[in-house]
Amino acid sequence: METVISGVAQTGSVRVNNLAMLEALLNIYVNGIEILLIAFGALLFMTALYRRRRAMRTHDVPAGASLICLKRNFTGSIGWQAFLGVGLLTLGVNIPGAINRAWEGLRYANLFQ
Repeated sequence: METVISGVAQTGSVRVNNLAMLEALLNIYVNGIEILLIAFGALLFMTALYRRRRAMRTHDVPAGASLICLKRNFTGSIGWQAFLGVGLLTLGVNIPGAINRAWEGLRYANLFQ
């Protein structure tokens, strides 16, 4: 005795495969963005730390003192650069999870039917 399955449409499997390929492409794109944001954020943060150290050495500020004695605009630019670096690091770490969460919501809502 032989089992024959009739009436199987291939459009569903093609749709699932296209959805998987689209998800894989989105993952590649998001992982690239993650790497770029983490690298650029780390570069900004490390540059801000280097600039702060160089400014303290240039102005003969003792190691325990803060940068209050330096010019306000120079300190502000270092602070904002460090803040932006940490922000980009945080964004780079959290982007893949946020995109994955949005993709799951779209997939489970059957918006790709």
